[in-house]
Formats: sequence, C-alpha cells, structure tokens
Amino acid sequence: MCSCANAEVLRRALIICTFLEQINSQLEHLQAKYVGTGHADLNRFEWAVNIQRDSYASYVGHYPLLAYFAVAENESIGRERYNFMQKMLLPCGYPPKKEEASRERRVNFASFPD
Repeated sequence: MCSCANAEVLRRALIICTFLEQINSQLEHLQAKYVGTGHADLNRFEWAVNIQRDSYASYVGHYPLLAYFAVAENESIGRERYNFMQKMLLPCGYPPKKEEASRERRVNFASFPD
C-alpha cells in the first residue's frame, strides 16, 4: 500500500511540473508577442513607463473617460487629449543612469600593486 501511495504522489508531482512548464511557455510567448507584458530583464523604471503609457493610451482611447478628465480639470477635451499625448513621451521622467557607467567611475583597488 505504501508504494501505491508513493506512486500516486509522484504522478501528481509530474502533472504539476508539466502544468508549470506549460504556463511558463505560454508566459514567454506572451512576453515575446506583446511589449507591455514585460520580461525577465525588465527593471522598475521600464515597468512604470509601460504602466503609465498604457493608462494614458486608455484615457485617450475612451472618450467618456477623456470627457471626465476634461470636466474635472476644467479643460477642453482636445486640450486633455493633447496633454495625455505629451505625457506619453516621458511619463516617468528621464531614465536613471545605467549601472555600467557608475561602475566605471569606481576605482578598482585590486589593480594597484601592493
């Protein structure tokens, strides 16, 4: 009886592993197909830019939502559309400096002779 229970546990574990591999494969396919779904090397800034741009595109694309913002800010709908389109250029400001540049500025003490 003990070996049957172990066999059942192993069978279930194999099914779960297969299911997880399928999920990972589907996720990789979506990430390759659509830009906004992210990838493994996506940093926090790029993720925030994607979220902001998606939000602004939704605001511009849905007229009732655009009209709501226009009334709330006491602006015309065309002006709000223009403002959202301008915000899509740099939604989170300038990107942070790359890490490689900051590494090059550091002094490598291992290269100095003793």
